[in-house]
Amino acid sequence: MPKKRVIILQDGELGADYYKTYVETLKRVLESVKDPDDDSPMANVEIKFSRDEVKEVIAEERVHVVIFVSASLQEFARTLRKEFKELVVFVVAGRSVQEEPYLIPKGMLELEGIQKMLRVQ
Repeated sequence: MPKKRVIILQDGELGADYYKTYVETLKRVLESVKDPDDDSPMANVEIKFSRDEVKEVIAEERVHVVIFVSASLQEFARTLRKEFKELVVFVVAGRSVQEEPYLIPKGMLELEGIQKMLRVQ
């Protein structure tokens, strides 16, 4: 199976440094996922630091997944999703956007994630 190209934007309402540890952990975990057929990494993960960088890379090269780590980037995420129809876009938020519900794909929830839904504030 070909590797997925994943971009994580290390930026948001609280500034890039605030998200650094989380983004590095997310990158490490994603890169540790192995293809069951040949035990090779399933993803090539890159960290970008600006919206312009993200958009430039998506426009120039094949990107499969983009991950944002701040609810403040939800509108930009929507814009990318509309412009690049086949792109998978996630917003991993520490809080919900005011007056917006959390949206979680059913296929991503496992027992621990379902239990954590009760702890969301």
